[in-house]
Amino acid sequence: MLYSLFYQIVHSYLIIFIHSYFTVYKYVLTQPNKKMASICLSEWIIRAKESGLKEFSSCITAFNNWFDEICNSFDYPWANGPLEGTHTKIKTLKRNCFGMRNFDLFRKRIMFSCK
Repeated sequence: MLYSLFYQIVHSYLIIFIHSYFTVYKYVLTQPNKKMASICLSEWIIRAKESGLKEFSSCITAFNNWFDEICNSFDYPWANGPLEGTHTKIKTLKRNCFGMRNFDLFRKRIMFSCK
């Protein structure tokens, strides 16, 4: 009983703590340019490291590895999402069209599906 109560208190504290970091991260995402975003993201990474929570370790590693790319996304509107979607569609067709008679029919099927 006591263990369950302690677990609930710790879990509630952790949720509140992580929510505060998420709120700060949402603030980072609203920055208008790369310079401001890099400053805010650096501050967020430092605060997350100082928290000592193991839940943030993989996130911190990813942000450090992709820091420049993340900051560039604030100045450049380009994304590879549509291309990734087309690639996934082609891979799915490839799995479904395993018994196609020849490559020309398979190519036409891809061209028709990806219009």
